[in-house]
Amino acid sequence: MQDSGTPPQGAGPYTRDETGLEHSVQELRHVLAHLYDFAVLRDHDLVQRLAAGRFESPDLSVQYARGELLRGIERLRPPSHVSPLDRQWRPYDALYKRYVMGMPLEEIAAEMSLSIRQVQREQGRGLETLVADLEQAIAGYGDGVEQATSVLVSEIARAHLVGTFDCMQHTLRAAKTAGPLLEAYGITFDNLLGSVSMPVQGDASAFRQMLISTFSHVARALPGVMVVISRDSEDSSACLRLTVEEGERLGSLGELPVEVFALARSQGWRVTEDRSAGVWQTSFALPRAREMTLVALVEDNDDLVALLQRYLSQRGYRLAAIGDTPQAMDEIRGLMPDVIVLDVMMRHVDGWELLQRLGSDAELCRIPRIVCSVLNEPEMAKHLGASAYLRKPIRPLDFLECLEQVARDSHSGRKGVRPLPPPRQ
Repeated sequence: MQDSGTPPQGAGPYTRDETGLEHSVQELRHVLAHLYDFAVLRDHDLVQRLAAGRFESPDLSVQYARGELLRGIERLRPPSHVSPLDRQWRPYDALYKRYVMGMPLEEIAAEMSLSIRQVQREQGRGLETLVADLEQAIAGYGDGVEQATSVLVSEIARAHLVGTFDCMQHTLRAAKTAGPLLEAYGITFDNLLGSVSMPVQGDASAFRQMLISTFSHVARALPGVMVVISRDSEDSSACLRLTVEEGERLGSLGELPVEVFALARSQGWRVTEDRSAGVWQTSFALPRAREMTLVALVEDNDDLVALLQRYLSQRGYRLAAIGDTPQAMDEIRGLMPDVIVLDVMMRHVDGWELLQRLGSDAELCRIPRIVCSVLNEPEMAKHLGASAYLRKPIRPLDFLECLEQVARDSHSGRKGVRPLPPPRQ
């Protein structure tokens, strides 16, 4: 099914019967196809349902709804332990590339090594999952959150970009910021966080404000208590816990402020509150930041560099383009990347000579090196110390497979060059 230029007729709330699901998918597809078109989104029924009358300004309604849609797509991203080559990535990739990056179907199919029909099927699966997610969002935004001020919610709407920060460091910053208020109420902390950092994804300022609101809530209801701060982890999430043991006094501690849940929801975080046997515990689960593998690319084809940067950035790799420069060796030394990829036929740099120099360098020789060239010289690359050889033209997926194979071989201590297998049919 192609992207629709017109919305389905009679759009209504999401339903789970067959015709309702198909109708909702069509409606969602139309909104995503116009994700950055304010004139279309301003009066769209789905945007109005997502904003739910929280704003007087159409600009803020559109901004909020767009943030909800982007975060919904981001929640389709598989956990960090799932290999980028796993089929679980397909629905996320198909939606992200089409609607966030604006890529045409033909280019998406080429990057994913799928047919256009297969890409459309993966988009359909992703859209159905996203429909269910939005259905819960619309139905689950309770009366308490409805009462959040328009100023707060508009701030949330502007905070939809995902960054990376250290959960431990910003927990301590939040406690320090709230320090004067907490001291006035006699609040003390038992810090069990330890010294190991915990990198997570999200907006750091939203995280600090969420904690400050929680600290303030506890201080006003239970002056003089000790708050135990601890940590835990899951496969794909980091968990921060606040615990108070106060027995019968817990009765004076009401539900967490609505802004705590609103801030968490704005970032796709989970907040759970539990009270049992005189113990109050609140947990904040945040997605772990994915560790980025640094790849240094010595290449004079700017189009290829741009394509690989765009493709790898979504799969745990950071590509540092060095270019065709006589200072390539010095730039590689300054980066100390995890993998080096180099062309051999460039105007200012002889790739073969650079490969030899890298192999002779006491520090850089330990970094795996991949030769990428139109020439058919895998044996030459092997004798000059390359770990793998890619024959141009290359596809991004083949490049990714080669990077993963080189990383596995590097960890296991194996060496040797394997030419790329024939392209898939």
